[in-house]
Amino acid sequence: MMSRPSAHNVRFFRKHNIFLVLVLLLFVAALVRTAWMSDDAYITMRSVDNFVHGYGLRWNVAERVQAFTHPMWMLLISGLYAITGEGYFTPLFLSMAISLLTLVLLAFRIADSWRAGVFAVAALMFSSSFVTYSTSGLENPLNHLLIVLFALVLLWDKPGAPKLFLLSLLTSLIILNRQDIVLLIMPAYLLSIWEERAVWRTHPL
Repeated sequence: MMSRPSAHNVRFFRKHNIFLVLVLLLFVAALVRTAWMSDDAYITMRSVDNFVHGYGLRWNVAERVQAFTHPMWMLLISGLYAITGEGYFTPLFLSMAISLLTLVLLAFRIADSWRAGVFAVAALMFSSSFVTYSTSGLENPLNHLLIVLFALVLLWDKPGAPKLFLLSLLTSLIILNRQDIVLLIMPAYLLSIWEERAVWRTHPL
């Protein structure tokens, strides 16, 4: 039976959360300083603009050509672009918000201690490729978030149909966002299906 944390332990935990918050703020500062839009992002934004204005998901109005490779990211941007009507800061702020959410989940939900959380965030913050492509207007931030969500569900200690359903849903969303990323999570997904075989035999659908 788990004992209720004492007031001292709660204060200790909150005190060390300050380090996590500080390193997250440093990450945000790094994002703001290095924020940029790649040329390829404007390929998607042209399709988004045509889509929002009723011409369909196409590069040229008169041609049915799909010029983007990340349908989920494109649809997410389209929803915000329909509201803002602005094609530069909209994907930038969306990318920053998703990247920050990804590191918050990594630091506070996946890391098993504040030290591990600080190390994980700091390691990513000092990764030039991660910081650079946490903006850029491309689908990378959403890839990072979906992978972290997949890992979060994978670490649940409650096996069964709900867990497998969420893993399947996240796998589908990852494929919808960028197909080749599924190679990173497919071994864990297949292993989860294999581990669930005993549950299916005991409680068949």
